[in-house]
Amino acid sequence: MKFGKHVEQNSTPEWSTQYIDYKTLKKTIKSLHNNEATPNSKMQGLKDDLLNELNKVNNFFLEREHEAIKRGEQLDMQLKILSQRGYQAFEPKNKEDKTSDSSSLLQSPDKSLQNVINGAGNDDDSLEEIRLEVEELEKLESSVNNTEKNGAVLKISEGISNLHPDIKTIVNKWASKLTHQLETEKHINEVLHLITSGHLDKSIATVKQAFMDYYRGLILLKNFRILNFTGFQKILKKAKKELAITYQNEFMDLVNSQPFMTNRNVDKLLDRCEETFAQWFSNGDLHAAKRTLRIPDSNNTKAWPPFGSGFLMGINLSLVVIVIAFLITLRHDTLPRTKDIYTMYTALGLPILMTWIFGMNKMIWSSAHVHYSFIFEFDPRNKLNYYQFFQAVNVLTFMWLLSVLFYLWSSTGSFLFSVSTRTPIIQPLILACIFLAIFFCPFNFFFRSSRFWFIKVMFRVICAPFIPVKFKDFFFGDQFSSMVVVIVQWQFLICFYSVDAWVPENQGVCWKINPIISPCLSFLPSWWRFLQCLRRYRDSNYSDKVHIANSVKYGLSLVVVIFSGLDSNLSSKTGLSPSPFLVLWALFATISCLYSYWWDLFMDWSMIQKKKDPTGFWKYQLREKRMYKRTWVYYAAICSNFVFRFGWAFTKSINQIGTILQHYQLATLFASVEILRRGIWNLFRLENEHLNNVGKFRAVREIPLPFSEVEEVKKSQ
Repeated sequence: MKFGKHVEQNSTPEWSTQYIDYKTLKKTIKSLHNNEATPNSKMQGLKDDLLNELNKVNNFFLEREHEAIKRGEQLDMQLKILSQRGYQAFEPKNKEDKTSDSSSLLQSPDKSLQNVINGAGNDDDSLEEIRLEVEELEKLESSVNNTEKNGAVLKISEGISNLHPDIKTIVNKWASKLTHQLETEKHINEVLHLITSGHLDKSIATVKQAFMDYYRGLILLKNFRILNFTGFQKILKKAKKELAITYQNEFMDLVNSQPFMTNRNVDKLLDRCEETFAQWFSNGDLHAAKRTLRIPDSNNTKAWPPFGSGFLMGINLSLVVIVIAFLITLRHDTLPRTKDIYTMYTALGLPILMTWIFGMNKMIWSSAHVHYSFIFEFDPRNKLNYYQFFQAVNVLTFMWLLSVLFYLWSSTGSFLFSVSTRTPIIQPLILACIFLAIFFCPFNFFFRSSRFWFIKVMFRVICAPFIPVKFKDFFFGDQFSSMVVVIVQWQFLICFYSVDAWVPENQGVCWKINPIISPCLSFLPSWWRFLQCLRRYRDSNYSDKVHIANSVKYGLSLVVVIFSGLDSNLSSKTGLSPSPFLVLWALFATISCLYSYWWDLFMDWSMIQKKKDPTGFWKYQLREKRMYKRTWVYYAAICSNFVFRFGWAFTKSINQIGTILQHYQLATLFASVEILRRGIWNLFRLENEHLNNVGKFRAVREIPLPFSEVEEVKKSQ
């Protein structure tokens, strides 16, 4: 694999602009090589480009390293508070060097003050006095009497005025460190009384997760250093080969002398993080801590070989052909309860279609280096790649097709063995029970961690006003907004097997109550999203008005659902044509679609932006930063989203086109189109979120630390 491709595939997506620009440098070398009469100024220009890249890499590394050290100090604070609350750490069992203390993440790399002064060789008369004060200070360091400590610090500060400048600097630094320690202890004492036992249990889990994310960030930073160092080696080797440059060794010496290569703080932090995690969260087992912290190679994930997935997909395609052949050759009036069975199989099949499209989304995000796993907060240790995702959906598709085929075959009366007349009717029920059993299975089977992750997200969507809303919550809230037909059809499935399946067809009640229940269920997804917007506005301290503007979009959807329900249930009683409810429905539906379309382009996708130098009538342009290489896909998305957004118009034209398809068939058609639109929407919504993360260089989560939150609560009170 060429190194340029290697950099693209192994770099951290959110930091992509901060890596060595290998491709541009390679093109520059190639153009200089093709120009035989290359002037010295251009050769110097290449060296200047290399220096600029080196400065960019070095500065970015130092910024991230500083953030890592600061985060480490915050995590240290959490451990000290846990210790004060009685949560005890364990002595590491597998640690090779047990001379150092791993009870905290960060330790000063400097020698003790006493040793520095002893080896300083300063003959100043006040040196003996300062030694005595240092000894006194070290005795007081373990004391809880902060008044004595403060007095010692002040005494030392006053006694160093006549010391050698080097010793004076060291003493000041040490005294400053002790002062910081005093402030930390003061902070700990202030928050301890606010912590309950229930909060402590939750805090332990939060701090543990924060350590895991912190370790992940350190690994990314270490890989950043290695990848850039290799990049400079490769590009200088290529420049020497193509242009016969003479400064390869000189420049590599310069690279090796840069702080991003000489600093070993990241390596030390990684070791300390492993030891600290073992001591606090792995019962002292260092090997277990490393297994928990380190992320396995994605290439070694357990999955079927591609041949197995392709084989199962081939079987599914064969089953599709067989089902179509059955439907063509059979008379539909011979099939039992056709309308009911069709609706229930649709309720089971549309989620599978949504899953297929989401798998395609994951595949496109992976190829475009959109960091979806970070955005959705997937655990990188057990996340599903799109290969595994397609394996799961292939299995579900196989079950669905097999059930449909069994229904059709058993309905013909020529089955392999005699079956009851109710056997075809209960096939959707059997399939639904299998799907639910797989989905809620508590055992480590069929990607349990991913299933439980999705169940938690569903719970968070439903509990929107009571818990903070994350990106994954409102993203999947939008997915549910596109699954309204599925929600209504699942209600019909439950109703059918509760009542209608056991009575004659003409005595069924499910279709009769459907016009009343359907609007109520259609109301829920938009209502959840409306509440999520209000919650996000509250969490922004009522300052971010964009959440109010977003809630208007879902408020309009709720009004549309209300007038749709009124039109379906009360229009015949008004005696007016057209019904006032139909007119109001059409008016608000138009406003809702236009507002939602505008919001997609300018907010959710941020695809349309104002020109920097607006000239002419049109002042807008396509977003400059884009993750997908083909420009035409953005224009296709803009046009298709407009058409699909207005697909609702056909849902009120059943009488005009009812000769083509039945009402329940049209509902399935429009639901499929909406799922397709949502799949397209997903691509650009994640792209926009990824670019926001790139702009802020966010590559790992920074979980709000629990005791910092307690302090904020205290301040607000």
